[in-house]
Amino acid sequence: MPLESLDYVNYYLKKTMMKKISSVVIQLCVLVSFLLFFCSQVCTAATTTVPIGVDTLPNAISNASSGDVLLLLDGSYGSTNQVETIDKSIIIQAVSRTLTPTLNFGLVIDGDGISITLRGLTFNTTVQAVDLQRAAEVNLLENKFETSIRTYDYKITDGDGSLKIIGNHFISNVNLTINVPDCYIAGNNIESGVIVSKQPISIVGNTISRVGSNLKVIDVTTNYSTRIIGNRINLTCSYVSSGRTCAGIYLANSTASVIAGNIINVDFPVSGSCMALHTQSCNGTFVLNNVIYDSNVNGSGDCGIYNSGSDRVTGNIVYGFHYRSISYVNHRVMNNICFNGHSCGTENGNLEADPLFEDVNNFRLTASSLGINAGPVDYKYSDLDRSRNDIGAYGGPWSIEQYDLQRTPGRTAPFVYPIFDSSYVAAGGQLNVKSLGVARLQ
Repeated sequence: MPLESLDYVNYYLKKTMMKKISSVVIQLCVLVSFLLFFCSQVCTAATTTVPIGVDTLPNAISNASSGDVLLLLDGSYGSTNQVETIDKSIIIQAVSRTLTPTLNFGLVIDGDGISITLRGLTFNTTVQAVDLQRAAEVNLLENKFETSIRTYDYKITDGDGSLKIIGNHFISNVNLTINVPDCYIAGNNIESGVIVSKQPISIVGNTISRVGSNLKVIDVTTNYSTRIIGNRINLTCSYVSSGRTCAGIYLANSTASVIAGNIINVDFPVSGSCMALHTQSCNGTFVLNNVIYDSNVNGSGDCGIYNSGSDRVTGNIVYGFHYRSISYVNHRVMNNICFNGHSCGTENGNLEADPLFEDVNNFRLTASSLGINAGPVDYKYSDLDRSRNDIGAYGGPWSIEQYDLQRTPGRTAPFVYPIFDSSYVAAGGQLNVKSLGVARLQ
């Protein structure tokens, strides 16, 4: 269904009311702390436009008071090999989305209880662009990173602190290792990188590519619930060492997590332990409406979905995995399509048929696909128009289309990421919508 123009609240109201759902309960988690913080600083704190130059921005940072806003122009700031430490709450952002302020020096974020927002900036340095050490809250929004950032030492100094990495473009290879709870990584274009976490995390609507050996593109090990939703992952694994593995998504030890609406396009080698989507020792994880595709016709494609026995695996398309499409096929594995590889059987609504993609870039189903209206029958897994679930990444409540929309070039509407709970339709027909939202730079 096209989503060209969209107010998400009105959109879901319209879709659900058309089907006469009795009431809609909407819980918008719109990063209220960030928005209120930003508005209050603009209204009450000093706002300074910083002229371009070698020393202008470092001096402005040094002279700023907590809560100040520094607006940057189109041009270069600082010099290479330079590193500046920020130990106070400030916002540094472009004057507007049409300008490209370029920072030629690195920033270290290090201060108890501080809140930092960096937005609309380009980092072109010979050192790490941003090194996160300590803060109460950090927001990296709509930046372009031509050099890497460092996240794995970051410590939240307030119990309710957070880290939000939203709408950025990472050109240089990046390892986003997250060791803090309440982290949102959403709407980023990561040309070469991995995301690693041992904390509950939301990874939503990103494009992530990586080429190499022994790789896990998304690697999360946590005892808590995690959301991995609406991502496009491209992985070329050239080699796998003994005892190592390659995976597009790896999730271990979690409880009641959701992996949904993702497209994992892999090129696996002829031999080695390769699992496009791997859950291990998870309890009640939902693996729903993903497309798992192995583009290497000569590869072994060890396993498309390697699932824990308690996982619910439904509405997925697994294509081109000759060894195993889905590792454990039991009563929790239903309404999937497996094709051009190992069978996942024809019981419990599973199909062995060509899914009939329009193409193998977007992986949308054609109108004649057997996957249309063939996914899980549970009403809570219905498509956004409330019809029965379509198998594949465009079906169900986590349809990838709504997350792709957020990365549309030139889009000025706020970033909005619906993140439904796995049981989002409550008794009595209520629709519970949790949404992550951030205003864009105008």
